[in-house]
Amino acid sequence: MIPASTIVAPLDFSQPVSVLKQWVSERRSSVIGGLHGSWPGLALGEKLTGFYDGIIDQVWRESVRSVGMEENRFCVLGLGSYGRVEMNTGSDIDLTFLYESDRYEERQAVRQVVQRIVRTLWDIGLEIGHTMRTPEEAISMCMRDCDIRTSYLEARQVAGDSTWWMRVREALEKRVFGVEPTEFIAIQLERMAKRHEGYGGSQRMAEPNIKEGPGGLRDVHTVLWIVRSADIVEDEVGARESRTAAVFRKLAGGGFLSQARCDEMLGSLDYLLHVRNQMHMEAKRKSDVLNYPVQAAVASRMGYRDEYEDRAAELFMRDYFVHVKRLAAGCRLILHKIESRAQTAADPTAVTKLRDGFYLDGRTEPPTLRFEGDLSQAFLARPTLMLCAFRTVIEHSAVLGAEVEVAIQEGLYLIDDEFVNSPENAHVFLDLWKYEGRVSSVLWSMYELGVLERYLPEFAFIGAHYHRNIYHRYTTDEHLLIALKHLEALFYPGESGSDSLRHIKTVYDELSLFEKRHLFWAVFLHDIGKSRGVDHCLEGVRVAEELFDRLHNQEDRPTVLFLIANHLKMEQVAFRRNLKDPDTIQSFGELVGDRRRLRMLYLLTYADMSAANAHVWTEWKGILLKELFLKTDTFLRRARTDSAVQSFDWEEAPRQVPIPESTLSVSFNDLPDFTEVLVVTTDRPYRLSQICGAMALSDVSILEAFVETRSDGWIVDQFRVVTFPEHRALSGPEKDALRERLERVLQAGQDLTEDMRRLRLRWKRHRVSSEAEDEIHFDDNRCFTIIDVFTRDRIGLLFLITRTLSDLGLDIHAAKIGTRLDGVADCFYVLGPRGEKITSRTTKETIRQKLLLVLSGNGL
Repeated sequence: MIPASTIVAPLDFSQPVSVLKQWVSERRSSVIGGLHGSWPGLALGEKLTGFYDGIIDQVWRESVRSVGMEENRFCVLGLGSYGRVEMNTGSDIDLTFLYESDRYEERQAVRQVVQRIVRTLWDIGLEIGHTMRTPEEAISMCMRDCDIRTSYLEARQVAGDSTWWMRVREALEKRVFGVEPTEFIAIQLERMAKRHEGYGGSQRMAEPNIKEGPGGLRDVHTVLWIVRSADIVEDEVGARESRTAAVFRKLAGGGFLSQARCDEMLGSLDYLLHVRNQMHMEAKRKSDVLNYPVQAAVASRMGYRDEYEDRAAELFMRDYFVHVKRLAAGCRLILHKIESRAQTAADPTAVTKLRDGFYLDGRTEPPTLRFEGDLSQAFLARPTLMLCAFRTVIEHSAVLGAEVEVAIQEGLYLIDDEFVNSPENAHVFLDLWKYEGRVSSVLWSMYELGVLERYLPEFAFIGAHYHRNIYHRYTTDEHLLIALKHLEALFYPGESGSDSLRHIKTVYDELSLFEKRHLFWAVFLHDIGKSRGVDHCLEGVRVAEELFDRLHNQEDRPTVLFLIANHLKMEQVAFRRNLKDPDTIQSFGELVGDRRRLRMLYLLTYADMSAANAHVWTEWKGILLKELFLKTDTFLRRARTDSAVQSFDWEEAPRQVPIPESTLSVSFNDLPDFTEVLVVTTDRPYRLSQICGAMALSDVSILEAFVETRSDGWIVDQFRVVTFPEHRALSGPEKDALRERLERVLQAGQDLTEDMRRLRLRWKRHRVSSEAEDEIHFDDNRCFTIIDVFTRDRIGLLFLITRTLSDLGLDIHAAKIGTRLDGVADCFYVLGPRGEKITSRTTKETIRQKLLLVLSGNGL
């Protein structure tokens, strides 16, 4: 124990409170001094705890002395992070005052002293949370409330008579903690599972919660509580060192953990606490969510710098995810060891013996895979059994027993180069891909136990790969597994929800088992080329080729490599191109080549998008993908039956759009999350710009749009819109206001220039935060020149772009408007002033520079 005198000099209580407060603040700053990268988490926690212990002890002694009370009348306990000796700079100081007295006068005297202590601590700058309880109240509440029980598991004496506290502790352990801990452990594990689900179910969220998220600090606390309640190690009372670190060291000293695993877990715990300190310092308060701005700030505080194509925040988060996974793996190992120790012998009547010494314990549902004898020795004699365990699980729809998982985690060192390159192991691993409906679950299990990244070095290369954008909610390795899980969910019966998802499931059911295996591999490997600084689609093909060579897997190669190389193509065409243009369908159909690949690419696109982020996959995007799929499928059927087909003319069913009696028709279609607006009017210069401007002035944000100029002189423009900035469907009055504005602009010719200037001033503080860069690209079509515009979203943007194109004399024949999470991707089919395609490089560069100039300097 560090003497309080070495941390805090004696307080002079004769000084005014303001002087004491300033002194405490300066001393605290001195303790934290150098935190900008020099103090690791565990060490700072111990220093802060010692600092607060010294202050609280002195205030307690002064308060007791000032009223002439005996020092053994009550005891001060530290709870939470203060009790664990794991304080962060923004942590609360939780105290409990335990006292015992049968006389009312004595109880009141103690209460007055406690109130004096708490008031003094607040006055001198300490933020205190406190409770007062008698021993019987504490015991009773522990028996009724699991949360209070955990708080006493990590309680630590701060001031008062230690003999008195030991008597209370013994009573608590005898009546509360000395009982069978099975129920308590089950409650904690259930709570942890629910908490994981509530925080995204992944250790590698793009914006994780460092405390409550999977693999975070709360998981470590849960393991600490379970270890203490199971009485696996003896707790040291009053020691001023991290309670968690002390327990880990004792587990290693007792052979429960290897020393290497203990050191690894302590290093990762130290890193997480260090990160949390930086978060608190940056926010100047308690803060637990590592969102994008916080990531950049913490990375800078911890000394990370940009390297090549990787930003400092990305490098920091990769290290963070590595430490989280290490800590989570160690906690999982401890929990499984506790479970295996408590396991009872299997009922012989419920046992099904299997090959290689494994057997199924049928007392659970699903059955549990166990092993006869010493599995660690069996792995040592034949390392292939490690993969055989997973194959047996998937064959029998079972789960790994705790003792099997422990043996696998402790045997990871056996997965060496010889293991990775073994043909026998390759054969066992390939067997896993034959069991539809169970592949993703067994790969998840391999991933969580550390087997997958050791056996597949290619997968390890993208381990914790983090690219800072709002599209991907998970790191690349977890994204691949989640995508496979989403795809495999289509195997199971059930209501698929929307029309587009029902269609996706129908297409999945049409695939053969052989085709599904190709598809599973493609989904699992589609982003395997990331984190290498080149085009990840092409690099993914190269990496997959190496992987298939090592696994001696030739039959899956051609189709899988095609799908990896083209896994972004379908969404790019569906969301950025005119699907009513025959050239679009023909070009995409020729790329895909056959209907079999089309189906797999369609399903891969769904799996990829749905696994990226909850907001990436939408019903509207599903409709666009379905439309592209159906039209391309028709093209491929025609091409197969008529080899002489040189061009493809899509027979688009005439759209039932009533021609208005006047020059304008505006109609609305109400949907739950947005409003569809159909505008039919005569074609004139600046028409699209006028419509977009009218919507911007009505505080309407365009999510998606399709603009079409018909040969009869009418334009038919479809928009999906929401209100800005609330992002909801339009109300009745808002629709009426929009219709009136469109009539004024399109029929009365209202000039929008001054109104748009005022709009810019009104919404200048509501810019969408985005790092999207301005990009202009050109593409050729049989009849038109295509201009792709990528930029950050802002109110009035479409008015700006379309007005600029019209200023350049370009005729916008069709447009595909798409609002992305990090900006917009707008596509315009244009012709020149004389109805010609834009072929001149000089003209294209003029258009590009004009658009870039307007986008960068418009002030919106």
